[in-house]
Amino acid sequence: MQAIKWFGNSHFGWLFRRKRQAMLLTSILLSTELYLSGTMFLVKLRATNRLFLQTLRFTVTHKLFVILPLVALVFTFAGFLLLGWGVHLGAELNLQPNMPQYDWYLQIAGFLTLIFLIVGINTFSSALLVYMANFKLSGKDISLKEGLQQCWSQRYALLSWGVFFTCAGFLLSLLSRAGNFGRFFFKAVDVGWHLCAFLIMPFIMIEQLTPSLAFDKAKDYFPKSAVFQVNILLLLALYLSPLYLLIHLSPYWIPEPYQAILDDYLFYALLLLILFWLTWGAALNAVLKTALYLTLTGQKELAFLQKEEVEKMIGEDKANS
Repeated sequence: MQAIKWFGNSHFGWLFRRKRQAMLLTSILLSTELYLSGTMFLVKLRATNRLFLQTLRFTVTHKLFVILPLVALVFTFAGFLLLGWGVHLGAELNLQPNMPQYDWYLQIAGFLTLIFLIVGINTFSSALLVYMANFKLSGKDISLKEGLQQCWSQRYALLSWGVFFTCAGFLLSLLSRAGNFGRFFFKAVDVGWHLCAFLIMPFIMIEQLTPSLAFDKAKDYFPKSAVFQVNILLLLALYLSPLYLLIHLSPYWIPEPYQAILDDYLFYALLLLILFWLTWGAALNAVLKTALYLTLTGQKELAFLQKEEVEKMIGEDKANS
């Protein structure tokens, strides 16, 4: 007992108490920081959800933002059908004797032409949606004819950007299938490339820049653009988590006779979900990237969207307060 009292009154006891107080203070600060970080994460997630629902409500009321992606989807599907038919026809011609030597040139030319048309259709559709969303978010009206004229005036920039974006994405996807280290490295580069390319279309269509100048300006906003996109992806992951859990856990609690019925329902649900994303997803993507562009470039109001939600997602509300 005397030894314990001596230790408590000694210099070592004083150091021990100070260290314990410092550790307690550090743990309190760390807990507070984690709590605030979690709170800010929930605030951003709620803001993302509200912004997502506002955008979805807008696309439902403005039918053109659904019709345009649907038309692009139909033409894209027709293009892929023609590609498949061309590959099948080429395989049959190769089996024939005395096939002319120039046929493979024609096959490659037809293949590249169809790929170019598919890329062009999707690029022009995305550009048209972004340009029209810019007017709608600014509270102005625009006709489809005016949007098409603007896309046509930027046709060289749009086509060059569409081809470059497709080739870069295809090359990075191939490189990401390399060895273990190369796979992770190129996958990270691929993700970074898509995050950085998010804002390029608004710069091309709204500011009428070339793809290289648009990329130079877009990379200056990369941190805030990445935060914005990550919040959207997290929200989509939360939306899809019930379906994911249902698919993976259903074999454990659904009786075996009903498994085939459930699999059929899940197949049609996934098919509808893919169709929904291919139509509404393009419109949502165009409206959200235009809203982010207008917020970052100083637009004061976003018409049918709440600008405060975008600022919360990218941290602009703290900078303005």
